[in-house]
Amino acid sequence: MGRHFAHAFVNAGWRVAAIARSSAVLASLGHDDRTIALPCKVTGPASVNRPVVGTVNPFDRLDPVVANVAIFRLFAFEGASDAVIRDHIEVNVLGASWTIRAAIPHLHATRGQIEAHFHHRDLPDRDCNLPAAAKPPRQSNAKETVPMPALPELTPENTPFWTGGAQGELRIAFCADCARAIHPPQLVCPGCLSERVEPRAVPGTGTVYTFTINHQPWVPDLDVPFAIAVVEIDGAPNVRITARVVGSDPESVHIGQRMTVIFHQAEDVWLPQWRPLP
Repeated sequence: MGRHFAHAFVNAGWRVAAIARSSAVLASLGHDDRTIALPCKVTGPASVNRPVVGTVNPFDRLDPVVANVAIFRLFAFEGASDAVIRDHIEVNVLGASWTIRAAIPHLHATRGQIEAHFHHRDLPDRDCNLPAAAKPPRQSNAKETVPMPALPELTPENTPFWTGGAQGELRIAFCADCARAIHPPQLVCPGCLSERVEPRAVPGTGTVYTFTINHQPWVPDLDVPFAIAVVEIDGAPNVRITARVVGSDPESVHIGQRMTVIFHQAEDVWLPQWRPLP
C-alpha cells in the first residue's frame, strides 16, 4: 500500500498486514501484535495467496484491501526496456489483481472494501490523506442480536442505494441515455459514458443466482450458521446483489429460489437483506 499509507493505518489504530517486495519498507513498520510484515515477490497467483492467508490466520478477518499502485511512474516507461515494462505491469497490475482476487472471499465475509490509490514515485514525499477505509469502522449503536460489520462509507453515487431502505425502496442506478442498470453505482455510465445516471426504485425481488452458508463466527457472539445469497434483481438486468438471508433455515436456501428485500437500519445506512418469498 506504500509506506505513507501503511504508517497512516497503524497510527489510526488499525491492525495492518503490509505486503511489499522491499524488506526495508517492511522493516520501517516495526513488528508487534498490530503489524505483520509479509515480503512478497510477485511471480504468480500463488505468490500473493500466501500473504493473504498470512493476514487472515493471525487476525481472523480481512476488512479493507488497499492497493497503492505506482503505474504512472515516468521512469518505468520512458526509455525502459521491454523486460522492465513487463516486470512493472506484472507487479503493479497483475499483482494487485491477483491479491484482490485472493482477498475477495474474506472481504465478502466482513463486508470489506477495496481501496486503490495512485501515486507518482518521482514526486517528493508528502503527508498522505488517510483513505476512507482507514477511518475507524462505524458501528451501529443500536442493540443488535447479530453483531454489525463496519458500515459502508456514503458517497454521492452510492447514497441512494444505501439509504433507499428508509422509504422501503431498493434503488439501482440507471443510465438515462442507454437504460443500462449500473451496480455498484457509478457517476458515469460504463456503457455509453453518459453522465446522466440516476437512481430508480426496482421491485425489490429477485432470484438466487448462488449462495453460501457461513459456519465461521468471524466476530464474538455471531450466530452461525447463516446464508448469504447472490440474487439477480428483477427490473435491473445483469445486476446481482449479495446480502444475508433472514427469516428461514439457512439449509433451505437454494439456487433459483425467489427472494424479496427487507432493510435493516444501522445509523444512516439501510442494509439490504433477503427474505424468501412464500
